[in-house]
Amino acid sequence: MAAYVFAMVIPSLLFIILLIKIPESTRWLLTVQSKKEQNKLQTISSSAINETLKLSLQSKSLRLPLLIGILLAVFQQFSGINAIIYYGPSIFESAGMGKDDALIFQSIIGIINLVFTFIAIKTADKLGRKPLLLIGLSGMIISLFCCGFLFYNASSHTMLLLFFIVLFIACFAMSVGPVTWILINEIFPNEVRAKAVAACTFALWAAVWIFFQFFPWMLKNAGAAFTFWLFAFFCLLNLLFTWRILKETKNKTLEELGEIFTPGH
Repeated sequence: MAAYVFAMVIPSLLFIILLIKIPESTRWLLTVQSKKEQNKLQTISSSAINETLKLSLQSKSLRLPLLIGILLAVFQQFSGINAIIYYGPSIFESAGMGKDDALIFQSIIGIINLVFTFIAIKTADKLGRKPLLLIGLSGMIISLFCCGFLFYNASSHTMLLLFFIVLFIACFAMSVGPVTWILINEIFPNEVRAKAVAACTFALWAAVWIFFQFFPWMLKNAGAAFTFWLFAFFCLLNLLFTWRILKETKNKTLEELGEIFTPGH
């Protein structure tokens, strides 16, 4: 028990230490009357004036960004990421691997997830959110389809299964995982951002609940091949949605993003 508590304390301590490196936002500087960001003060002040308009989540101008945020959240969970993270050992065992090997492969997945998340952090502002999503989703679709193909042809006992699952995790961690949260916090006007992000977060956890109600049943009754192909289908929907609907948010201020997603609000 003591070891478990200690393991939980370490991430919390790291989080507190890393908070020291987070820079102050322009809004915080404005609050304390700092003059370091004078070029942005007028824009932010205008945005603050607009907040008196009291937008609500029922406003017509918020329908599109709210739909985008909710779909991004739901698609993230319907990609199958939690199935592999939480049910990974069961999936590997069903592929004929021993329990010890399955746990080792699960540890590898965790390491890959961590490493490629840092890659996303480094590249999101360079490549852009939309290109990163398109690249990651393409890799996820290919890897999920190949996993389903291996199970369908009873060829899942090979190292190819591990390779494609690791590829899926890497693509998710460098795109859909972190970028979804970035976009959800960028696409809403300042005055309703907190409520809108909360609504999207609720949709995400609702998707998690739905997913865990049906995934064990699908794996048992429909088979692993169909389950992986279903995940690939949702990733394809996410890819098409990102390509046709989503707009790039890179290098834009929150005020500029408000004009893009809710013009004239």
